[in-house]
Amino acid sequence: MRKEYGIGSILEEYLDIGLSLAGPQAALAECAPHLFELRDVLGQSVESLGLKDLYHKVELPLVEVLARMELAGVRIDREDPR
Repeated sequence: MRKEYGIGSILEEYLDIGLSLAGPQAALAECAPHLFELRDVLGQSVESLGLKDLYHKVELPLVEVLARMELAGVRIDREDPR
């Protein structure tokens, strides 16, 4: 089971590319040239596993919903510690 989902570990796993990731701007500059290749490799993997339909009909539509949930956050009642 994967413990880390950062772009550096994903690039290393799928493209065998190690990045220095010295800082946010350096990481972006290092990762950007590889993103289209990564898209192609991951797309082939999804297709070969027969998950293309699931990806397009379930996963992609959920991206917007999950992003809105993340932005909205959750309300916690600090008086009720259940």
